[in-house]
Amino acid sequence: MLKRASTCAVSLLVVALATVNVGGHQSQGHRNQIIKFYDEVWSKGNVAFVDEATTPDIARYGHTVEGTTVGAAAYKEFVSKIRSSFSDYTLTLLDELGVGNKATVTWQLKGNYVGPNKELSPGRAVDLTGKSILFFRGDKIAKEVVEIDDAEYYRQIQLAVPYSE
Repeated sequence: MLKRASTCAVSLLVVALATVNVGGHQSQGHRNQIIKFYDEVWSKGNVAFVDEATTPDIARYGHTVEGTTVGAAAYKEFVSKIRSSFSDYTLTLLDELGVGNKATVTWQLKGNYVGPNKELSPGRAVDLTGKSILFFRGDKIAKEVVEIDDAEYYRQIQLAVPYSE
């Protein structure tokens, strides 16, 4: 009974937060955009959708080794590079919470890492959870800040963590 009550409470909280209108932006609209963006771009590999969903000057601040990517063309190239490094890439949205022009997304990446040049055979199983903070300008994603556990990622792909100054 307690589990059912807490599930109902969480569902009500999600519905309440999803429809909050802050600063003239309605979070439900951003929520739908986020779901479509991750489905089209990251799950299906439809990099053309980047032009529809982001500002031309989108900035992506990746984890330590990835660094920063600026501009829609660079973002598309980055997505293609990441997706091609896996033989069976899947990305699943686990959670999304947004208020105003910001949203936090928790996602899970699973796949068989074969490297950017497909040099690793049979590949290495990866199951990694990360977070992205998205910032909107109007109805477009203008900035993405990504957080993952670098050490865990490199442990799973069985490579040494690169040192960065």
